Amino acid sequence: MPTLAIAFIPLVIGGERYCIEGIQTRFQMAVDSEEHWPPRFGDSTISIDDFAGALDADLINRYRAQERIHNAGAPLMRAFCPWELPETVVGGVRIDPAERCNEFLGRRMRDRIGNWCQRCERCAGDVCMVCSDEIGSRPGDRDVHECGRSVELQKFERMWTGRDRGYDYQFCPRCWRVNVLISDEDSGGCNHIQ
Repeated sequence: MPTLAIAFIPLVIGGERYCIEGIQTRFQMAVDSEEHWPPRFGDSTISIDDFAGALDADLINRYRAQERIHNAGAPLMRAFCPWELPETVVGGVRIDPAERCNEFLGRRMRDRIGNWCQRCERCAGDVCMVCSDEIGSRPGDRDVHECGRSVELQKFERMWTGRDRGYDYQFCPRCWRVNVLISDEDSGGCNHIQ
């Protein structure tokens, strides 16, 4: 019953009144879409810590996972596990087709210094934190791994090498797409930067 009572108490954020359902919707939108990160009401960014007692535990856990991903920086700098998960087979019939693990591993590294190879906690696959490629599971595979820069990173580097960030292009602080500032080129940017 206390949860029902809390849902109808209006909360004031940035001078506006909101119910907990409206706040929960904002956090859900932030979890579901990079475009809505961080969660806001008007110009005010809202913290999940302020509403933890009133929000669903599953939503809080999913929000924390997304928060960890966003804290790693721009999408090009985030490393995800590329390994395929094993298929689910019951009685010789394939139930679930193989899919990518896609577990978030952390921020990519610029070169192979320190702990550049990371083991995924979800699938136990080894991943290069420089190029985000799979590394074989046999002893010695780390020694023969050659980094192939990711396709996205190669494309970005070809397009923007020799140009000045902040003058020629800018990352959108909301969705991290690249926006061309002084050119007729179509960068596939967003409409957040005017």
